[in-house]
Amino acid sequence: MRVYRLEVMVIDSDALGESGIKQELENVSFPNDCLRLRLVSAESREVDWNDNHPLNMCTSWRGTFLKLFASPDERKLP
Repeated sequence: MRVYRLEVMVIDSDALGESGIKQELENVSFPNDCLRLRLVSAESREVDWNDNHPLNMCTSWRGTFLKLFASPDERKLP
């Protein structure tokens, strides 16, 4: 499964892919057109997903997400 970094975390359990996620975000209709979303950039990583994955846990998702998208130098930090 792919995990995408936009400014929000997207777990692609339906395998929409980057273009499908972009399309869904940009085509969402908010009441009174209060928000208009445009995806400027995205990056993704492959993960071996299961229900116990740290990204699926309230206590560990943020740290796991930050490590997943850290630069190679940042990944070496304790």
